[in-house]
Amino acid sequence: MRIRLLACALVALAAFTPSLGAQARQAAPPPAKPAATPAPAAATIGPNDIAVTLNYTGKGVIDATHKVMLILFAEPTVGPNSQPVRCCGGPMFVSKNNTTVTFKEVPTKPVYVFAIYDEAGTGYNAQNGPPPNGTPVGMYMKAGTVATPVTPGSKTPIKFSFSGAKKWGQ
Repeated sequence: MRIRLLACALVALAAFTPSLGAQARQAAPPPAKPAATPAPAAATIGPNDIAVTLNYTGKGVIDATHKVMLILFAEPTVGPNSQPVRCCGGPMFVSKNNTTVTFKEVPTKPVYVFAIYDEAGTGYNAQNGPPPNGTPVGMYMKAGTVATPVTPGSKTPIKFSFSGAKKWGQ
């Protein structure tokens, strides 16, 4: 009886051994695909807003230390006595190239968009007057050398590209 019981146990063991090996050789099922992440919704540009996508093509990089400051003015010519349009959270700072910023609730129509590149990385913020002489600056222009007026409410950002070839005070 013992021998018969031992024989049955060995047969059962032999029967399970190949199937366990076969299971180990099977390919694991592919991992479940993660759910697609929806793209972030585009920022809504309101009827009194101006969105600007900045592209700096000059020397140097735009980063946390070397930012570009965007300011709105009511006049197309900007000089040491010019006053920016007071609104919209103040000047906008861009710390990465090809970034879009939005000036909200712009009260003046039209305005002119002016850029100052902090080439020296001094943290210039316009609170103590105009930038130092020689600082790279630019004015939004569609073509040529004439500043382009911008009216709030466009549903697409304006594309502002400047090289910084123009320097403040020169």
